[in-house]
Amino acid sequence: MKTYDYTLTFSILASDKSIGQCTDLLFEAGCDDALVGIGAKGSIALNFNRLAESAEQAIESAIAQVTMAIEGSQLLEVKPDMVGLSDIADLVGCSRQNIRKLATDSKTPFPQPSISGSVPLWHFFEVGSWLMENSRVKSKPSVEAIEVSKLAFKLNLEAQKNRFEQCIAEPKPSY
Repeated sequence: MKTYDYTLTFSILASDKSIGQCTDLLFEAGCDDALVGIGAKGSIALNFNRLAESAEQAIESAIAQVTMAIEGSQLLEVKPDMVGLSDIADLVGCSRQNIRKLATDSKTPFPQPSISGSVPLWHFFEVGSWLMENSRVKSKPSVEAIEVSKLAFKLNLEAQKNRFEQCIAEPKPSY
């Protein structure tokens, strides 16, 4: 068994259940290996540190437990997926400056960002795989972190596709 660290964010319906009741339900459903965070109204995030045979088993079981515990909850995002330089540094245990230097001065081309601009973003599994392949890099991500990030990318694409399909299926307002 390996330990997988990831965060799941869900939309939750406004209900008569308090956040305390939700956390109790989550614990009873088997999410006792998660820290629960409440930020934006209508959503809940859970940071899991789960033992499992694979990232897929870890994440899929957590999603099933949350959706069973909180009726009407819907997966919004799995992390880590899209990351900036600071996120990459945190995930591999080095400084942001070290990652920035690798991204700009490396002899082996650093992966292209998936989103460019003033704050570029990469899919972590691409950068993590690049870091693993470059022997001169001292700080490397865990194999589990890369495995989680690959699955996060896939699940996030599916969640965005579902949101898009819901948007186009809704009747258009008449003006």
